[in-house]
Amino acid sequence: MRPCNATMRRRHRRPLATTAASDARDAALFQTLVSEAREASECDDTTFSSGMDALLACENLFEAVAEVVSAKLARDVSDTRLPRAALRAMFLETLQGDERVGADVAAILERDPAAMTHLQCVAYFKGFHAIQAQRCAHAYWRRGGFENDHVSFALQDRVNELFAVDAHPGATIGGGCFMDHATNVVIGETAEIGRDCTILHGVTLGGAGRARAKRHPTVGDRVTIGAGATIIGPITVGDDATVAAQAVVSVDVPPGVTVVETNRFLYPSDHHDLQERNPDLWQYDPVLHAQGDRPKRSDCKWPYDDDAPAAKPSLPEGI
Repeated sequence: MRPCNATMRRRHRRPLATTAASDARDAALFQTLVSEAREASECDDTTFSSGMDALLACENLFEAVAEVVSAKLARDVSDTRLPRAALRAMFLETLQGDERVGADVAAILERDPAAMTHLQCVAYFKGFHAIQAQRCAHAYWRRGGFENDHVSFALQDRVNELFAVDAHPGATIGGGCFMDHATNVVIGETAEIGRDCTILHGVTLGGAGRARAKRHPTVGDRVTIGAGATIIGPITVGDDATVAAQAVVSVDVPPGVTVVETNRFLYPSDHHDLQERNPDLWQYDPVLHAQGDRPKRSDCKWPYDDDAPAAKPSLPEGI
């Protein structure tokens, strides 16, 4: 066990970005949420209305999110040793003033036709809950030290157990992230996800290599990653790109490009007619898949072109 002392590593913690516009948006979101919760609390069905009192007692969006997510993660007999009161305080401390929380709610309502109310998003969407829990874990991860690491990994473990989302606390997730369905999403330690991204179930942002260095993908802004897609290694997926369902990506992806199959690129500028006829599904046309370009070896940088192979770690004698 590592000693807990002042010399333990510390990670730089950047200040949270907030603006008057995001503050106004979050206040409006919270007022709508409270109205919906109050309406739900007045229902004759006590099963539906019983959980609304705690939400109605909250004073802002961040407190409401802390209340909901801590309730889901807490349990009476817990091997994570994180009781409900402590969890709620942790979530409120780390999420308070973070404009990404409101951006996530707004993103769900904008992009998910199944999302009907603010209450539905905050109280019942496990993708939203998993992202907020990862952000809390990330805040403790950045602080460093044995105790903070324990808290961050305990949160990761419980989120994985409860929501089937395994997001390392070291990963960074931008605001406006919509994790649809969320089951079986894996996000590695050094992964970076930009703003306004959409991630469907079964997505893997995986690592390549054994070195303790950048080994997971960097995903740009407004990227859509389809169900079951696998993106591997310290590559970059450019802004506005789309990774189709079940695609495997191991090379850099230019902005605005759609990737299908294994590293096969479709360029939207070549397919205007198909986009106009079927704007939501044009990139899944099987004929296009047969015609798509695979980048030449000279056109894309394999992550390890300039790196020597990582040395295999030595094992203790007798292993």
